[in-house]
Amino acid sequence: MEDQWKLAVCKKVKKLRRMHGYSQEKTAEMLNMAQNTYSDFESGKTKSLDTDRLRQIATLFKVSLSDLLDTPPPLKLRY
Repeated sequence: MEDQWKLAVCKKVKKLRRMHGYSQEKTAEMLNMAQNTYSDFESGKTKSLDTDRLRQIATLFKVSLSDLLDTPPPLKLRY
């Protein structure tokens, strides 16, 4: 469940970046991080989501941290 949540947050960050028209390189620069580190973050390859970094991202994209972290629960299929 935690991995699904993490991937959903990373996917939301990618969507926000695209909505703002930023490249990964530009976004990484604004967040003061290497482009490959940002790319790993966006693709969910990072081991954990750092709270301070998430706050920075929320501020950059002008959303609340709560909105950034709020992802729909995964669907539970019943047979």
